[in-house]
Amino acid sequence: MSSSTADHVTAKLFDNIKKLKVDSSNWGVWKSQVILILQHRKLIGYAEGSSPKPTPSYPLPPPLGTTPTNVNAIQDWEDKNLEAQIQIYMTLEHEVASLVTKKSIALDLWSALCSKFEGKGLTTLSMLATQLWTYHMLLD
Repeated sequence: MSSSTADHVTAKLFDNIKKLKVDSSNWGVWKSQVILILQHRKLIGYAEGSSPKPTPSYPLPPPLGTTPTNVNAIQDWEDKNLEAQIQIYMTLEHEVASLVTKKSIALDLWSALCSKFEGKGLTTLSMLATQLWTYHMLLD
């Protein structure tokens, strides 16, 4: 698939994605759609951790000031990591994005979102209690 075709398909996918809401009401659908985009762009490994950053390698013994022999692989990883972050950030409401602004690695960003919205922890329990309370108030 050519780059322009891939960009067109990604743009079409983005057209239909609602931004992730802070109340997590669209988490399941949002996550599925973002996974599809990341898979389509061949970036899912950066978000899920199966594409770790290459460790710099040097000739032995490394002379002072030597550039790693795999500098191109490291730069490629950094470029794709950044692209994965952009793909995710573009689908977050501002309030959600503000929760994860300090994340500079796509894996950390994705993990933080999953931890916050996947129904684990005190924050999620509190959110569910609030939703239940609101539901009961509406019935009365």
